Amino acid sequence: MSLLLELRSKYEPNEPIILDQIKSDTYSYDTIKSMLSNYVKKGILSRFSNGVYYFPIYTRFGPSICEIDEVISKKYLSNDKTIFGYYTGLTLLNSIGLTTQVPNLIEIATNVETNKKRKTKIGGLSIILRKPLIKISKSNYRYLQFIDIFRFADFETIRTNRDKIITFAKQNQLKKSVLLDMVLAMSNKATTTILEEGFYNELT
Repeated sequence: MSLLLELRSKYEPNEPIILDQIKSDTYSYDTIKSMLSNYVKKGILSRFSNGVYYFPIYTRFGPSICEIDEVISKKYLSNDKTIFGYYTGLTLLNSIGLTTQVPNLIEIATNVETNKKRKTKIGGLSIILRKPLIKISKSNYRYLQFIDIFRFADFETIRTNRDKIITFAKQNQLKKSVLLDMVLAMSNKATTTILEEGFYNELT
């Protein structure tokens, strides 16, 4: 089967196609990259940003554009099989109501990032990518988000928003035994706060 037919069988129109995630037993990475560029020149594919493509829908107003949220999700957060990233930093704190400050960029921890911290852009949107403390999985990402609350929120925010933090833990059904194993393995300032301020004891 040709690469084009493989892609058409896997991706719907406007669905982001991430170059780094294409697996093929027939073509090398460089060959795939070259073929995608050729498809763009022929108008078969559109390039959203570096390494991100999609099959456009053509209308009288021109070709469609895929959603940036879906691009971010596919590239840094999850696919059909697993979760490999999550929102962190000020983005996380704002999403659960610990701050009213609206972040001017998105912060993401993801397995695909090898640097401790790196700033990039997708579709004009600024993103900070962080290498996770441990490898992210479907079973642990909510625990890592919980720990990140204590990494990125100041002590006064933690104290005054105790109920919201506990609610986050309970809504995501975080287990005391699992959290304790992660806390002891990491042993940093954030995990010390979790234990000393009694948040660990609020879990089942």
